[in-house]
Amino acid sequence: TKTFTYKTPFTINATSAIEARQVSSIGPRDINTMPGISVNYSPWVKANYIKRDKSVTLNLKSTYANQYAASGPNTLIDGVFGTKEFRTGDWQGFDNQDLISEITFEKPRLLSEIGISCLQDMKSWIFFPSSILIEVSYDGVTFEKLPLIETNSTITSNASSNQYIPSFSSYVGPMNKEFFVKTNSAKLVSAIRVTARNFGKCPDWHLGAGNTTWLFADELIFR
Repeated sequence: TKTFTYKTPFTINATSAIEARQVSSIGPRDINTMPGISVNYSPWVKANYIKRDKSVTLNLKSTYANQYAASGPNTLIDGVFGTKEFRTGDWQGFDNQDLISEITFEKPRLLSEIGISCLQDMKSWIFFPSSILIEVSYDGVTFEKLPLIETNSTITSNASSNQYIPSFSSYVGPMNKEFFVKTNSAKLVSAIRVTARNFGKCPDWHLGAGNTTWLFADELIFR
């Protein structure tokens, strides 16, 4: 690790992690002050900067809430992943609707897996999607469906479903998770479509039973 002193702005042109601190010196106030200079150092602070791939275009067909807009229209392809806290500004929130998006590549790519990163915080009415459909296009026009992703997070109030029905006080806390499917194909992909289905109404056991739920995502995954 190298340390440099900057007195003017500088430019970065690649994904970077920058740590910085301020160094200030204080000299004698007047001629009657004891000679010498005091040097003060601020704590180190760190910031990560991710360069967005401009050969990737996102067409978001759903509407995110203004208060959960993250970095705006390109949030889901900016390479920034969120934490377990939905208020940090890294997540986009979609109220009572599916998240539907299409990604096109300037040049077709060989992809091994495709998916989406989502957040669940049930006490805040944020649920993982009930299912996720990934579609791929090799010609940029027609799309083929990949196997449906069942998130296994659908917590229902239907006792006949054999799914666990927790009490409101015992369900799991905030968590984020990547849901993806393998392409198992050597063909170049021109475009992908991701449809994440909204969970639906809050279950009967939930304090908000019967009310609509949120779907939160921070990144579309294509590797």
